[in-house]
Amino acid sequence: MKQRKRHAGRTRKDKRRQRIIRAWTARIFFLSVSLLIICAIAQSVILISRKFQEEEPVFAGASRILSDTGSSDTLTVVVDAGHGGKDQGTNSQDILEKDVNLSVARLLAKNLEKAGAQVIMTRTADTYIGLEERAQLANDAKADLFISVHCNYCEDDASVQGLECYYSKDSTGGQILAETISDQMDTIDQTVSRGARTADYRVLLRTEMPAVLIELGYFSNSSECRKLATSEYQSLLAENIAEAVMNEQTIAAAVTDTPQ
Repeated sequence: MKQRKRHAGRTRKDKRRQRIIRAWTARIFFLSVSLLIICAIAQSVILISRKFQEEEPVFAGASRILSDTGSSDTLTVVVDAGHGGKDQGTNSQDILEKDVNLSVARLLAKNLEKAGAQVIMTRTADTYIGLEERAQLANDAKADLFISVHCNYCEDDASVQGLECYYSKDSTGGQILAETISDQMDTIDQTVSRGARTADYRVLLRTEMPAVLIELGYFSNSSECRKLATSEYQSLLAENIAEAVMNEQTIAAAVTDTPQ
């Protein structure tokens, strides 16, 4: 009888222990599932947030620089710093195209303003702007000229260097402007001009005024890339581009043309 009582006691204890183990197992399982669900929701929120941040353009608005004259017949030039924000363009180590573009574009705007032009910049900070928005901004402003500033890269040949100026093949005014800029650069010892060329870049096709896209140089050429990153060379480029743009004969020939 004593053995049976002991056995019965052990059985009750075992059953109670099993119930406790099952209860704690259920709790741990529930907590684990809850944590997994919370982590999954948090990760989804983060991914959705990042997606919206990447896809939604950030446009802070154009910056308008008025010349001293401020008259109605003042030449209006849109200066477009290529890329920006999430779109860094090309790069060479820590040198980013978007930064060089913006730096030269700012200097170009100042030089054009000093020469008497009214300047509108598509961006003055590290912001992303769509290509259609850039062209539409210029069209809405009824600008006389559009100048987009970029840098190039050649994967096949690191020795390639030099400035190129592109225009739409349907724009006589764009061709005049591109050739004038290229010719101006060809007179400077520190620069290499690769001439004026046609291209179907969207900012050239969508703008309703003579437009050019300037490739300042090649990031794939190490020496030219280092030069493009210096303030001295950026100033040299900006000064000479502005001088070519503000050439009276260029202005007279270019702005009287309807590109398309």
